Amino acid sequence: MSDRTATKKVPQIENPNKKNVYNVLLVGETGSGKSTLINYLTNYFRGGTLHNLKIAIPSKHYPATEGFEHQENDLQDPTKSKTGKCTFYNFSLNGIDYAFIDTPGLSDTSGRDKDAENILKIMEVAEMSGTIAAIMLVVNGTVARTTSNLKDTISMMKSSVPDVLLSNLVVVLTNCSATSANFQFSALNPWTIVDKNRFYMNNSALSTPKESWIDDAEKFDEIEYGWKKSMRTIDQMMKQITQLGHVASDAFGEMRKKKSDIKSKLNAQINDMRKLYVLQNKLTDLQHAENIASISVSSYSNYKENTAVEYMDMESTSYVNVLCKNHPNNVCCHDCDIGSFWPLSFCQAFDSAIHIAIVTCRKCRCLMSDHFRARYKPVQKTKTVEVILQETKQRYDESKQQQATIQNQISNLSGDLGLLKKDLDTKALKIVDSCKELQQICSQFSFTDELAGTIAIMKTDVGFVTNTEVKADAVARIDRIQSLTASLNTKPDGSR
Repeated sequence: MSDRTATKKVPQIENPNKKNVYNVLLVGETGSGKSTLINYLTNYFRGGTLHNLKIAIPSKHYPATEGFEHQENDLQDPTKSKTGKCTFYNFSLNGIDYAFIDTPGLSDTSGRDKDAENILKIMEVAEMSGTIAAIMLVVNGTVARTTSNLKDTISMMKSSVPDVLLSNLVVVLTNCSATSANFQFSALNPWTIVDKNRFYMNNSALSTPKESWIDDAEKFDEIEYGWKKSMRTIDQMMKQITQLGHVASDAFGEMRKKKSDIKSKLNAQINDMRKLYVLQNKLTDLQHAENIASISVSSYSNYKENTAVEYMDMESTSYVNVLCKNHPNNVCCHDCDIGSFWPLSFCQAFDSAIHIAIVTCRKCRCLMSDHFRARYKPVQKTKTVEVILQETKQRYDESKQQQATIQNQISNLSGDLGLLKKDLDTKALKIVDSCKELQQICSQFSFTDELAGTIAIMKTDVGFVTNTEVKADAVARIDRIQSLTASLNTKPDGSR
């Protein structure tokens, strides 16, 4: 382990990208020990000893000594990722350059959105590196069973490592030896990690404060034994990394772009679903308004009314009647005895006494000159006529016009809804196509995990939908999307 020199710190997310630089991407669950591993590597490359520790990344027990840039946040909280963004730690050994890229921890308390953001950071820095010699998965080896957090981390890793780099996977189990490790490698299936790519590190020297063991001979011997063994393990690790060689990292760029494209399409799906709810609710309101308008049309449709009208008709008679032109509806003398040849003065309906100067009709009191003979008489009759109720007719016309307007709006809105639903179905299939393309690069890409956040938002949105018909359509649409994801995650042998 001679000829150890260290390069000066480099700017964030920058690397010389020389052909002889071995870029190693460190990934793992929050609290898995990535930062401590970096510090062990620092001591390996910079000749650190238990009496003169070389610290690149500060911890709650040790301050930084080497002048590296770092992005350590809350050093006291093990549930939060202490690394805020990807950082290069560059070292040289025997003329070979190594760049260890520390990345934000996954599955911390910040949630899935933060994990998704960190995964994109990891992909971006891997792409920018140009080549990758190894992807180093750091796992706490004392974990007796695969916790939900570790399962999530492994699942995210499987969805983020391109197949071209599967042979360059290296697993480092921290806080343990080969005989004391509890971690089951079967948790990584279907990934297969060959024995020469498995390493065990006991980081007890940096996991406890120096003052607790430096002056205790028994504890010091125990710490020193683990220290020397870790240095030998790192030596083997470096030889294996150089054997793995360089793999172009452009696959990360393709994955990142496709993931971003899928995320964009998923966000568009959420927005379109929300638009669908708005339009469907508006359609429901219009249909309700159309029902009301229909009721109004029906209630005002009886604007015509039949009514009985009395009128006078002249009915022919076989006899002579005396009528008054001033009172056409009256018969002054019915079936007059004088016939049609004698003067009216002989009609008994008139006052014909000699002492009366003016002769008038006893019945209507009109002058004799106002009367005439006729072979017809006025008869009162009744007929039914249709009368239009103008106010009711006006309300009927208004209701009919309102109904026609609403029906036109319903027709237009139904057309828009049909197009939107068709567009949603088309976009859902395009998302599936994009995922299939991504699976060509990363066969373990999990669409279910990628879609989990989107489905959660969609289900939350559906919870606020009150219309049962709209809700049923939304639930069915979400179920169809989930069935598509299930088909994508099913492997040829039927496993998932």
